[in-house]
Amino acid sequence: MIASMAVGRCAECGFDPAGLRPGSVGDEVGRWVAECARLVAGAADGALRAPAAGLAWSPLDYVGHLRDVLALFAARVRLVLTADGPELPVVDHDEAVRAGAYRGADPRDLTDDLLGRANELRAVLAAVRGPEWDRIGYRAGQERSVLEIAQRAAHEARHHTGDVARSLRESAC
Repeated sequence: MIASMAVGRCAECGFDPAGLRPGSVGDEVGRWVAECARLVAGAADGALRAPAAGLAWSPLDYVGHLRDVLALFAARVRLVLTADGPELPVVDHDEAVRAGAYRGADPRDLTDDLLGRANELRAVLAAVRGPEWDRIGYRAGQERSVLEIAQRAAHEARHHTGDVARSLRESAC
């Protein structure tokens, strides 16, 4: 039996894990990451570096964060596939964004890295077979199946691509 994400539909971005099947998660991540890279490539440099009103992070902060969480999710999937019931790393994402200083990064380099991390995650997920999707790890004591980790990665990709789009739209006003 393949479990689904414990979290339901996201009220903010509309992501619904129920519509995502194991074989399609990597492609969903890739689709949203490609859209995010397209948005960044078409934006003015100044609009990429400052947060829009109501958003905590700049578009480049969201891109750097998304790159890092895709790497984190790939590592979590690998760990769950190779260990029995492992404890999964927990990251303070706000601190990671502060420490990463993404606003000062070259947008092209950052999006290239993002695309690379998405491809890495897609490859990891493409290797998952049958009952492996149900393997479990624990994040802060809560169960996470490989499928749920993958679905959360797809949600991050969709949600933060939306954050980038909204930030760029609002900075253009």
